[in-house]
Amino acid sequence: MIPWQFDGAAILSQLQCAGMTSVLKLMQNGFPSRTSFGSLYSSYQAKLPPKLARMDPRLFAKCLFRALGLDQHDFQFGLTRVFFRAGKFSEFDQMMKQDPESMSSLIVKVNEWLVKARFRQAQYAVWSVIKLKNKIAYRIAQVTRLQSAARGHLARQRFSKQIVVYRKACALLKSSKEIKKILLRLNEASRVKYTSSAHSTIRDLEKLVAHVKLAKPEQLEKAENAYEHYVKRVSTMIADLKRQQKNDELEELERKRKEAEEKERQEAERKRREEEEKENQRRLEEQKQRDQKAHEAQLAEQIRKAAVEKEEAEKREQQERLDVMVSNRLADADGVALMPVPSAPPDSASSSMRLRRGHFDLTHWTYAELRDAINNSMVMQLLGPNIGDLKKRSPVKRLSPTTVARIMIQGIAALRDVHTLGYIHRDVKPANMCFGITQNTRHVLKLVDYGMVRRFKNPDGTRRKARNKPGFRGTLRYSSIRVHDGKEQVPADDLVSMAYSGAELLLVNLPWKLVCTEDIKQAKIDFQVPNSPFLLLTGPFFSVFCGAVFSLRSTDEPDHSSLQALLTDMTGGKSLREAYDWEENYRDTFGSSTTESV
Repeated sequence: MIPWQFDGAAILSQLQCAGMTSVLKLMQNGFPSRTSFGSLYSSYQAKLPPKLARMDPRLFAKCLFRALGLDQHDFQFGLTRVFFRAGKFSEFDQMMKQDPESMSSLIVKVNEWLVKARFRQAQYAVWSVIKLKNKIAYRIAQVTRLQSAARGHLARQRFSKQIVVYRKACALLKSSKEIKKILLRLNEASRVKYTSSAHSTIRDLEKLVAHVKLAKPEQLEKAENAYEHYVKRVSTMIADLKRQQKNDELEELERKRKEAEEKERQEAERKRREEEEKENQRRLEEQKQRDQKAHEAQLAEQIRKAAVEKEEAEKREQQERLDVMVSNRLADADGVALMPVPSAPPDSASSSMRLRRGHFDLTHWTYAELRDAINNSMVMQLLGPNIGDLKKRSPVKRLSPTTVARIMIQGIAALRDVHTLGYIHRDVKPANMCFGITQNTRHVLKLVDYGMVRRFKNPDGTRRKARNKPGFRGTLRYSSIRVHDGKEQVPADDLVSMAYSGAELLLVNLPWKLVCTEDIKQAKIDFQVPNSPFLLLTGPFFSVFCGAVFSLRSTDEPDHSSLQALLTDMTGGKSLREAYDWEENYRDTFGSSTTESV
């Protein structure tokens, strides 16, 4: 270079050799600030501990930048300097500040970051070792797989013919399993006939498979011939078995046809005998009716004759009495005494002839006649308050278990009488149960309001046919689930209503009193579940009684006496004639369960 002479190419070459191009690129990319590693390291060297003092200035600078929270993109390293991105002047000033406290805090952060960085490097090293181990194991497995495939290919090439024969033999053995299935579908005689040959064939096939598997190359031709022989043998046996199965099915159909004909013949014979018996029974009934009518006619004739004879005897007596009076008068006139003639005794046959009147049969009454007779014979002024009103008068709005048990026992007895006559009440509830007010009836329960009763039995004692769509009858709160379902009511529904009434007397209110109409049915279903919470509140004896009532089916004839027996232990030893809660100022109700209204 010549002094005072500008040489552009040499100058640019010198600047390029000095690294100025890299500096300009860094500054152009947004790294205007810079400082050298040595100056930065020398400013902190006096404060560094021995471990950090041995560090390279470049590494120390990198640790310092990371301790300040700078990202990898916030700075770039040159050969001797480090460059900072624009906007990082605050970190740069903090780093260049010569305050001892700031320098000490930065040194502590550098030390912490260095420890964490070394720990991360150790983690990465361990992870790399594990990854390398897995990669080595994977490659070993792949090599083993390649070796296995190659060896298998070579073995298949060597034993290909034997493998083909072995597979065919295995397929034939598998297809021979159909023989066992066909044997199971044969009848007993055919199964005994073919079992031994079938099992022998299967055993021979199993031996063939084992022989082919262990055969030498020179024995394969013999194995192939044996395979062909067994193919024909198995096919022939399967065909024979199928043919025999078809014959057995035809024989079975013929047997069933004959059995059906025999059954039809026996049924026809049974019907003929039943018709003959019915005809004989009808003739006997007709003969019995004729004899009855003849007997009644004879009896009426005897009664008529007795009446005529009695009338003639009375006339004869009257005439004889008049004749005696006339004779007496004539004798008095002539002075002659006459002997009195005894009158003839009355006819014993006519005096003993009486008409016997039968018991009054209520089964021939219509619903309207029965309702009018009951309503006309019941005087409401002779009854006390209903059970519902008596419960409301209680201070705790319920009755004691002993009182409820005795009320239920008498209520079941009343329902038993109604059911015996062939009727159902259909509106059982506390408001329709009253006690009398006289001394003899004050402990006698009366079941009233028969406005909804309906006959469920015919006069001959048979059940009436249920209607398809019977209307709703009763009180919604006490009606059974069958009533909600729109089914015909039966005696069991009256007993369910009686059970609901007893639960209300014990629990203050039924669980579904405050439930909307659409949810009442579901509430009753939940209540009837065994050991449900509300059912357990009624007590163990009443829960057992409710379980027996809720289990009654529509076709069952309720055993009223057994249901009453289930409530006997609940009475506490009190008889039906002893005082009830309202007669003792509801004294016992305070000692019973303290269940609140739901």
